[in-house]
Amino acid sequence: MSYDLFFTEPDITIEEFNAYFSGRNHYRAEKAQAWYENEDTGVYFCFDYETESEKDPEGPKGNVTFNLNFYRPHYFALEAEPEVQSVVDHFGFRIYDPQTHGMDDGPYSRDGFIAGWNHGNEFGYRAIIDSEEPPEIILTRPREELDAIWRWNYSKEQTQSRLGDGVFVPRIMFIQIQGEVQSMVVWPDAIPTLIPRVDGIVIPRQEFAPRRLLKKTDDTCTVPFGEALPLLEAFESTEYCMPAYLLSYVRPPGQLVDFVRALSPQEADMQGIPMDQVLDRELVEQYRKG
Repeated sequence: MSYDLFFTEPDITIEEFNAYFSGRNHYRAEKAQAWYENEDTGVYFCFDYETESEKDPEGPKGNVTFNLNFYRPHYFALEAEPEVQSVVDHFGFRIYDPQTHGMDDGPYSRDGFIAGWNHGNEFGYRAIIDSEEPPEIILTRPREELDAIWRWNYSKEQTQSRLGDGVFVPRIMFIQIQGEVQSMVVWPDAIPTLIPRVDGIVIPRQEFAPRRLLKKTDDTCTVPFGEALPLLEAFESTEYCMPAYLLSYVRPPGQLVDFVRALSPQEADMQGIPMDQVLDRELVEQYRKG
């Protein structure tokens, strides 16, 4: 199940298609497909180029199409829409949107795109969750939280560029620890870092690793955010899309070093979760059978 958008005219050449997408961030343009994948947010979608011999003679006009899967977190459409708008503007495309509640023959609009995809995405949730054999495990977080995490990750490159190399800006990720889904960031060895308020912090230790048999042994620790909060409060910043703590220093303060050194190594298995597998809780609960 997916959202399909057709760019009906004008026709463009494969050379124009590849030239446009090969110069854009997060795209991999190969043969007749431009695949978008943002490693920070986990969002992906594609544009395809069809030659005359590949086109359905009874299908919509044009030789470029767009595809975005359903049954995904809501922010997939928020990230895709500016890319679609840019394609429309660059080539002067007209569009055909066959989705229910879609834009039909246009004109293209941000609101129309979001509304059409949201309607189809909700149908995808219902079709899968309310089916005879729904998934046994569905991982979810509230929509508002997913939105804030996506905005943090989407702006991570820009934030890193603004802060410079002296402060690390981590990606928020989801990790499953003993069956529980938690939002986490990495804070290596108490280095200068912009830390958002999440469920927990993963702390790889090298410089501050404990000594065993007179030798440092690298390890990794995890700590619930609440345990670190008393030490982070002095660094609180209100400039970001979610509560965050800007740890900027030449050398970490002694209390932070002591805190990191005193942690116990992580023993429970940690399993990373792809971002597209953590769905909007409100939609899942709407269609989950009692």
